[in-house]
Amino acid sequence: MLRLIRLDSFDEIEKRLEFISNKILEVYSNQYESKFISLVNLLIEEFGITNILRGERKLFYVSNLNIKSNPLDLVITFYNEKNLCNKILDEICQELKNRSPSGTNFSITENRIIINFQDEKADYSIIYVPKSEFENLIPYFQLLPDNMDLLNKGIALLKYWNENENYSLHYSHNIEYYIISNKWVKNLYTIIDNFNYDMDYEHLEITEWLIYKSDIIGEEYILVEEEKLLTKLANRLAQESQEKYDSRFISVVNTLQNNMQVSEVRRGGSRAKLTYNIGKGDLDIIFTIVNTTKTHLEIFEETKKTLEANFGKIATITPLRVSVKLHFIDDNLDIDVVYLPYSEYLTSVRDLLKVKETSKIRRDAIRLIKFWNEENNQRRITPMDIEKTILSWNYNSLYNNIVQFGELNGFEMMVYFWLEKQKI
Repeated sequence: MLRLIRLDSFDEIEKRLEFISNKILEVYSNQYESKFISLVNLLIEEFGITNILRGERKLFYVSNLNIKSNPLDLVITFYNEKNLCNKILDEICQELKNRSPSGTNFSITENRIIINFQDEKADYSIIYVPKSEFENLIPYFQLLPDNMDLLNKGIALLKYWNENENYSLHYSHNIEYYIISNKWVKNLYTIIDNFNYDMDYEHLEITEWLIYKSDIIGEEYILVEEEKLLTKLANRLAQESQEKYDSRFISVVNTLQNNMQVSEVRRGGSRAKLTYNIGKGDLDIIFTIVNTTKTHLEIFEETKKTLEANFGKIATITPLRVSVKLHFIDDNLDIDVVYLPYSEYLTSVRDLLKVKETSKIRRDAIRLIKFWNEENNQRRITPMDIEKTILSWNYNSLYNNIVQFGELNGFEMMVYFWLEKQKI
């Protein structure tokens, strides 16, 4: 299914990809940074070696020069003295051993360091040649790209996607080679877009996954515009006066307490949980009787008769399966009166308070998902399931709650996109 990225501009996409790549390299630096570029940085920063060429996928012969080269070779030069060459290669190898993860194997031939990382399917090599031979290679081998920091971030993004979403179908060194070979690119979006195209992936597939579904974003990076939109919509849906509900609640509760042996009573439903939507949320009244010899059915009938006697002239009273519904005609207002045995009453109150006392973000997420479920999903998901799902998570943004709920229930981005289209 093709989903459009709902961002204002390519600059915004680039900014988010930049953030994600920085986050990957910060959290998983050893796992996702480019090994090739790390080797380059070591040679430049630690040993001051700037004469570096990138190998090619071929055997190179010229006069007496014979260098077997692959995409992950670095060809270097500094001096022609053989003894100095061996000394520096030894020092480079030792520094690599100090920095590399355990299990990395190294070997040195006369002029080459071969590095075999345990998690790779290819060797990386650093090859020394004298300056004269190095000059002969320049027209044929590739110069190092001048935007290696950008390429390193692109490699991190694609390797992270490859491992977490693509089940590592691409070898890491192939991703590195692909990106380094496209050294002319100027932004992360183009790197991923080209990879999408060349590997025959659906347009924007990887970019969308990184921005909308990648766990690396976490809660430190809330998508600001989307969050503003959802917050504004949630606030609008909550803007309804509770005065008429409060007045009717008090009158019904007083009637129950004056005519029945009510032990405890409290407000219930979405209005008690603060997850109602304007014009939608009904008010429940739940009550219990602790010490009683009456059956559940007897108390139900007594409740119905009491409400009919006191509100029959101003409300329509309808017995339902577990409640008695009052519809106050003048106010166009519904109240469900529910009797619960004491143990069930305590469980119901406990569940109610879990929602009421949770964060506003969670309550608003429940509110928004219920709004979508009622208006666009034919109420196919019960409010209880919505509440249970949202309360089980710990996301600090409406956006992540909404999107993850969609993903969990097989609606992809549908819930968010529908909410986005609603008038605010």
